[in-house]
Amino acid sequence: RAIMETAFVYGAKYQFVLTTEQSVLEGMNLEDPDRHSARLWFCHCKMATDRNQPCKRSYLRHPLTTMNIHSYLKVLEAPLVTEVTVPPERVSTVHVQLKMPVVFLFTQSETYEHDRSTAESVAWELLGRAGVVLVSRTQLQPNVPADVTVGYRPAGGDFSINYLVLKSIEEIVDLIEGKVQNVSTMENDDEEENEDMDYIGIQDDEVAETISRDRWRELNLEFVQALTDSSFPTSLATIPHMVVLFYADWDAVSMAFLRSYV
Repeated sequence: RAIMETAFVYGAKYQFVLTTEQSVLEGMNLEDPDRHSARLWFCHCKMATDRNQPCKRSYLRHPLTTMNIHSYLKVLEAPLVTEVTVPPERVSTVHVQLKMPVVFLFTQSETYEHDRSTAESVAWELLGRAGVVLVSRTQLQPNVPADVTVGYRPAGGDFSINYLVLKSIEEIVDLIEGKVQNVSTMENDDEEENEDMDYIGIQDDEVAETISRDRWRELNLEFVQALTDSSFPTSLATIPHMVVLFYADWDAVSMAFLRSYV
């Protein structure tokens, strides 16, 4: 009945096929097709560029009700990955409206293509279970540690975001499935920051590699003159040629840039 009611509403937009053929389930490469009494599969064929190219498939993991199917179709109509230029705390997507979990992945210009590809892979794994948002690192608050890789907003009406260091797509999926224990907030992570410094992975691009390699190295600023409101005019008058470098000691990219001059 749930399928028939949904087909009545969305029949002009989607093609619905109802079957009891065992061979169809076997063709879905299920480990044990006999234990599935009813399941709704979605074939995403619009992105296929060739008629011989197989369509990507996803299925509804929630109970087969009209409301769950409607919610899933709303998610399918949304972008696979949402890109935003606002802080994560201000993001509102269809997943937030449906009170679903939201995963935030952070990117920068040097690693954008790789980050976008990773976000799409995560989104396919979590399709219908969580939203995926790609956020520029420039939008993060100053007190967010520079080494975090994932932001996580749990399901429900809670808008607080947990910032985590996860190294793989599998770990992100485990987080949504509740297999990751001791998910802590950003404040708790700050307290433990100095106790665990070996988890930062080396990235492919040079900037990220420099940040990862030298993040905890102390800088010798003994011979670097610090400029203040009072010393700046005097320095301009007495030094023929001067380079002024502005940096933020809480930003890993900024500190990596400073190291190239020290």
